[in-house]
Amino acid sequence: MLSLKEISTHESDWDPASLRVTLNARLDARLVPHGSAMRLDYGHVVVLDNFIGEPERQSLIDTLTQPSWDHSQGPPSSSWERETADGQGLSKTWGLKDSVLQELAKGALPAMQEVQTRLAKMYPDYFIAHMPSHLIQTDQQAAPDNHTVQSPQLDRSKQTVVGDGIDSGDSQAESSSSCHMDQEDLTAASGSATAPTAEQHADSTGSNQAASVDCNQFVGNAAVYGDCYTWHIDADPAAFPSSPWVDAFGHYCNGEPGRPLLVSLLLYLDTKWPRQWDAETLFLDDDTDIGIVVRPKCFRAVLMDQDILHRVSTPSQVAGSRPRYSLVWKLVFMPRVAEQQCCIAKASWGPPTALGSAARVESIKRTMLRKRKDSSA
Repeated sequence: MLSLKEISTHESDWDPASLRVTLNARLDARLVPHGSAMRLDYGHVVVLDNFIGEPERQSLIDTLTQPSWDHSQGPPSSSWERETADGQGLSKTWGLKDSVLQELAKGALPAMQEVQTRLAKMYPDYFIAHMPSHLIQTDQQAAPDNHTVQSPQLDRSKQTVVGDGIDSGDSQAESSSSCHMDQEDLTAASGSATAPTAEQHADSTGSNQAASVDCNQFVGNAAVYGDCYTWHIDADPAAFPSSPWVDAFGHYCNGEPGRPLLVSLLLYLDTKWPRQWDAETLFLDDDTDIGIVVRPKCFRAVLMDQDILHRVSTPSQVAGSRPRYSLVWKLVFMPRVAEQQCCIAKASWGPPTALGSAARVESIKRTMLRKRKDSSA
């Protein structure tokens, strides 16, 4: 049994109903192994507005920089250093110093506890933990761990399997009403797309993701004009190196029922960021090269499966030396029920918008369903 660091929370009267779900999308449709058969899998991106308020934003930006800091000067060197890069051979960009990351990992900041409390309220059916870098990257020093708990015992008296990639906490009706497909149908609907190997990820991103995976609990970005960013994934559990994590869970596709879902939570921390300053977060459907553009916006949060291709768009020259600040939580969503499928797309939000390969699958599924209805008429 692995010991995972559960996110720390506190008492809060925040109500998830105050959220605005701006985007609930799925992409990266593919066939992945599931026992002796195959299943249809998707990646997900969720954009939430009003996830945090001004007190949380101000506290976080002050922690990452300094109170009353003049951001037109760039990030303060007391907290930031140019030692971060999306891939080998790229010029260094601004990232948080280890001392700041260690303070964040302690989890004592009330604003961080509020963020984590809101996340826990959104997903009460899952055990949410910080990504355990010391269990995945065994050659790296473990971050301070003050809230270590045992990963939850699965309740095997209830078995919820959701094959459509929808949050299983409130999606029973959604699952039962889905278009059921046999193996031949799955292959046709997915367009024969299968989960990419580590080598294929390296081809599409220009870097070896298995070797360069960063499993730190937090990542800070301060993108400025002139920086260079490339397509990358945060992590892929199918390509992890030998480690206690792999010993416990094996190599698997992110989103596998009964296995941990690796999720990144991104918060934008600038009070304003005009459109002409660029620095959007970009997401890419690996099979069709169709993407999503998410603009930095005050109080906005982005949730994404960690194996989705994404990158930062470089800030424009108009932004000057002002950084676009963001803070990322690297998280693990653990199932509480045997064979439960964790997913960031909640069924109460309605069906996710299908993009790229996922839209193609939905079109083929509708065509197959219509043909079946016509043949039975």
